[in-house]
Amino acid sequence: MAGVVLTYLGSATVFCWGVAHLIPTRNVVAGFGEISLDNRRILAMEWITEGVALIFTGTVVTLVTWVDPASSVSLTVYWASAGFLVSMAVVSLFTGFKVAFLAFKLCPFIFTGSAILIAATPLSAILGRPAQEGMDLANEAAPAEMVLIPGGEFLMGSSTDENHSPAHTVRVEAFYLDPHEVTNAEYYEFCQATGHRLPEFWGIEARRSGPRFPEYPVVGISWQDAADYAAWRGKRLPTEAEWEYAARGGLVGKDYPHGDTLSPSDGNYAESGLGAPVEVGTYPPNGFGLFDMSGNAFEWVADRYGALYYAESPAMDPQGPETGRLRVIRGGGWHSGPYCNRTYYRNALPPQWVDFAVGFRCARDVEG
Repeated sequence: MAGVVLTYLGSATVFCWGVAHLIPTRNVVAGFGEISLDNRRILAMEWITEGVALIFTGTVVTLVTWVDPASSVSLTVYWASAGFLVSMAVVSLFTGFKVAFLAFKLCPFIFTGSAILIAATPLSAILGRPAQEGMDLANEAAPAEMVLIPGGEFLMGSSTDENHSPAHTVRVEAFYLDPHEVTNAEYYEFCQATGHRLPEFWGIEARRSGPRFPEYPVVGISWQDAADYAAWRGKRLPTEAEWEYAARGGLVGKDYPHGDTLSPSDGNYAESGLGAPVEVGTYPPNGFGLFDMSGNAFEWVADRYGALYYAESPAMDPQGPETGRLRVIRGGGWHSGPYCNRTYYRNALPPQWVDFAVGFRCARDVEG
């Protein structure tokens, strides 16, 4: 910011110095002896024009830099040129050095050409490294056993039912997500390490809950249980918007993670006829490499539930209502029909509720 202020002060100095020479006083310019009034007016108009050009070019370069940080080197050149311009003006005014005067006259043209050239050149090409180093998501090292979900915009919800309408455009930032639901083995490790209570149905074979089923999704846990586990892992629960965006797997306008229809080959739901959860990763992943985004187990997400929230939801990374007695669950389960397994389908439960078909998966922010 200081550089921008100094730049405009330098440009204004050139402009005002030109205006000063239009004042009908002695026919003299400091350091250059006698100059006729007509020549002084010509000189004044040149300086005024150069001052306006500098201010205009500085504004353009500043806007380019604001829109594209990769061109920030252009603003540095602008500051350096403006500083050189002002210093040459001072030398010219108080010493009479004609070389300094020539440099002063040429500086705007040198600066303008340099700024435009560099503004059009990506910083990566100048420095020989990727632009915005450290933020290139393609090269971002994902945490162990997590999938990087690229940020993007999508149409959330559907207009087919009040519970998930109106359909509205939402944008989410990039984030990490577990590729599958948290398993019995992973949750048991948490309980052993922290003394947290075991899931409600632990040891019940019909619920596939307990040490005999290590790779099955953990169920019988409350929203707070899920949040506590996520925090222990250094993660969090995904927002409802993140969950739906990830479930769609990059598909547009489709009802299910794999397309317009759901079949027993796509996931574990009522028509699969299995009557219980199965091991995570049994079915094909969606376009983002995520398993069981429909079927097997419903999943707690971070948001509170609001029946009318979609009508007032912000467009950027919505976090759900600030108040509400229920928490949202997503994804359908092994005992749910096709409709409840749609990517936009939402339901809710009291946060203390434990259910034989509700589990969760974790998310994590992309650092940078």
